[in-house]
Parts: sequence; C-alpha cells; structure tokens
Amino acid sequence: MGTALRQKDISPRIFVTRAAIIAIATFVSALAGFGLQSLLPASYVAASKGMIASVVGLDATLLALVLGLLIWTSHGLFNAQQSQLQTIGRAIIQLDLAFNAFGPEAAPGRAELRKHLKRARARLWTNDPHGRRFVVVADLPAEVMPMRAVFASLRLKSAFERLFEPESMSSLRAPRPAARTSPIAEAALGSSPRG
Repeated sequence: MGTALRQKDISPRIFVTRAAIIAIATFVSALAGFGLQSLLPASYVAASKGMIASVVGLDATLLALVLGLLIWTSHGLFNAQQSQLQTIGRAIIQLDLAFNAFGPEAAPGRAELRKHLKRARARLWTNDPHGRRFVVVADLPAEVMPMRAVFASLRLKSAFERLFEPESMSSLRAPRPAARTSPIAEAALGSSPRG
C-alpha cells in the first residue's frame, strides 16, 4: 500500500517540467550556435555542414525509432487490455449463467457478481483526469471473500433431488381428464347426457 501511495503522489507535472527544461536548453544551445557561426571563419563553417547534416539524420532516425516503439507499446497495451476485458466478460457471463441455473437460492451470488463487476469497471475506467489507475494487491483478498462465501453457501442438487422438490412435483402432475360417464350412468343419476 505504501508504494501505491508514493506513486499516487508523483505528479505528471514533473515530466512536463523535465521536457520544458530540455526544450529550453536545446533552444539556448541553438542560439549559441548561431552566435558562434558569425564569429567563426567561413571555411570552418562550410566544412562542418556535412557533420551537421549527419547529426540531423541520426537524430531523425532515433526520433523515428522512439516514436515507432512508443506506438508499438501503446498498441500492445491496448491489445492486452482488450484480451483481458474479453476474458473477464466471458467469465462473468458464464458465472451469471451458472448462478441462473441454481435458481433463486443463487440470487445473492448474482448480486455479488454485479458488485464485483462494478469494482472491475472502476479499476479499468477511472474518472481520474490523468488516467492513473491503482490496484492495491492487499485489498484483493477482501474483495474475493464475499464471493467465496456465496460459493460455500450453494449446494449443488442432483437431478433426482430436483425432481422431488414441491415446485417440480406440481409440474410433473398431469392434469386429470374429466371423468366420463356413460349415458346410462348419467340417466341413472338424473343428469342429462352430454351433447
């Protein structure tokens, strides 16, 4: 938890400050080079133009490599998060369907699954304007314990046990057909025959 707090205290302004210092130092160095160019002899400046072109080419190549690696890293991160979301989504759907198969006794499990889904969503999509996400590993067991309690409370019933539950028994009873009596019995009982 201490490392999470230390990371949270680091402001993104530090990186902006460093970039601004480097930009200012580069600009001041360029101005100093322009000033020295007027003081140096023309033959010395002409001879150094090839070296300057080589250094500019090297800088452009390094910049292209850095930007390519940056794009590749962000693409890899996006693919990893997409894969994790698909895995989480499939697992949640399968677990919800399993709870649904248990019937009303699994309602607390479905409610806990909804809470768990909200916590996972808050972890992945944060409202922090800087986009920082923190997962404190010490808190994860406390989040899992309610779901473990739900699993412990469920009892898997066999098909035979489900067959003899009161709800199942009422659905198994076939409706009795109306008792048909013969016209002779109806006449003897004093009722009119059915038409």
